[in-house]
Amino acid sequence: MIHILHIDSSANLTTSTSRAASAKLVAEIGGLVTYRDLAAAPLPQIDGAWADARLTDPATRSDADKARLALSDVLVAELQAADTIIIGAPIYNFASPGMDGSGRAAPCDVSVFARRS
Repeated sequence: MIHILHIDSSANLTTSTSRAASAKLVAEIGGLVTYRDLAAAPLPQIDGAWADARLTDPATRSDADKARLALSDVLVAELQAADTIIIGAPIYNFASPGMDGSGRAAPCDVSVFARRS
């Protein structure tokens, strides 16, 4: 069975075009779905303490270091488990928010990444 990691990021939780488009695509593909909503449950920023914990030898990490890295470990496991990643990202003012400002003029952007077996 295919495993899909479905990620939505639109701040519009109720009438988002990108959410509707990504959900439709997930339904069409079917399979086991892991869902992340980055607007409803934002991820924390990486800071110096996180970076230091990541660079510490796992055998010598403190409980605080392990706690800082716990969410990161879950996120990496979700990526590794997925056969297909579907990202529903909004287009605001003709550009995707955040790091990917590709500037595609469209009402929404749905990206699909698939791993071949």
